[in-house]
Amino acid sequence: MSSSDNFFKALGIVTGMLLAFALAAVTPRSLIRYLLGKFLPPGTGPTEEQLKKSHAEMNYLGTTHGEGEDRKQAMATIKIRGDPGYLEGSKMLAECALCIIYDENKLKDARKEDTAFPLFNGGILTPATAFGSVLVDRLNASGISFEIKEIIKS
Repeated sequence: MSSSDNFFKALGIVTGMLLAFALAAVTPRSLIRYLLGKFLPPGTGPTEEQLKKSHAEMNYLGTTHGEGEDRKQAMATIKIRGDPGYLEGSKMLAECALCIIYDENKLKDARKEDTAFPLFNGGILTPATAFGSVLVDRLNASGISFEIKEIIKS
């Protein structure tokens, strides 16, 4: 695929998005609510029991740069009990807010000594970059578990 093909593909996507946003901006909210209600009527989502029975487990494999003995691997596993979108997503957001409110001193200390999650200043940061292991500790305490294991090759 040539660079001009990519350019026109990107231009088409951006143009489509701009048209969709423009249409949404000028469409009355009552019409949008009506259409959404037709396709997604209230009460059709999962029940509270289904949300509580849901779970997720994510595994991430990381590999360092290097050759031979210098090349290392680690496996990170995150386990979530409860629906990751509805229940646990809001729990994660609340724990981030609690980090800001109650853990200011821990965050300052972590910036100095945290080697697992070095924290950075300024700009737009992800929660992991902004709160590091302070957030991981809070999430572990609230039922979202993080486990990191080094993989030793034999």
